[in-house]
Amino acid sequence: MANVVYMGIARVPDKQILVSCVATDSREQSKQQLDSILSRVLVSGRIDEHDRLTIADKDVGNIHYSADPALVYLVITATNYPQRTAFKLLSEARAEFEQEFKTELAGGKNDGVAKVAKPFLKRMMDRYEDVAREDKISSVALQVDQVKGLMQTNIQAALKNQENLETLLDSSDTMRNEASTFNRSTKDAKERMRWKSLKMNIFIFVLVLTLALLVLIPLFMKKREGETKA
Repeated sequence: MANVVYMGIARVPDKQILVSCVATDSREQSKQQLDSILSRVLVSGRIDEHDRLTIADKDVGNIHYSADPALVYLVITATNYPQRTAFKLLSEARAEFEQEFKTELAGGKNDGVAKVAKPFLKRMMDRYEDVAREDKISSVALQVDQVKGLMQTNIQAALKNQENLETLLDSSDTMRNEASTFNRSTKDAKERMRWKSLKMNIFIFVLVLTLALLVLIPLFMKKREGETKA
């Protein structure tokens, strides 16, 4: 028995099956019987309660579906088929189907969708038939994502270190500029103090000289007058 037995896509509003496909080696159930399972899911009201659900059926296997307001994607698998892999299949099928057949979906032509989309379902079923292979691919993809995340973390850390180094260099330049400015200011202040001191000394010298002249000149004049009288 195939691992992926059946896959179908239907419209939710009018409960119309758009396209379905049965595994080539599935001889126990006909396509009509499996289509009827999809139809029963559509009318059961389960979709209104759960947008994702797995239903165990002893006759056909496990029924998994994923629905949105427009479409429901359903796959029937063997009972030992991993649930996570089944929902991964449905998620990938949804993304690719809506991208690849958006023109046909917009036109609302059921026959056109069924004709061109059946090979797509067959391809998806074949891809996920080998669980071990799909798990290995998922494992490798996970490892790649982990390595990518680690590289991004390292790059961010390197950029942060570079930013810190640039900040430190900027701080050093700022301190050096401030020190240079301080030295110039100190030198200018010393120069101003020197000139101020020199001007003060000149002022004191002129003042002392003036006072001396004011004292000495009268004495000199008085002495000269005395000599003249004698």
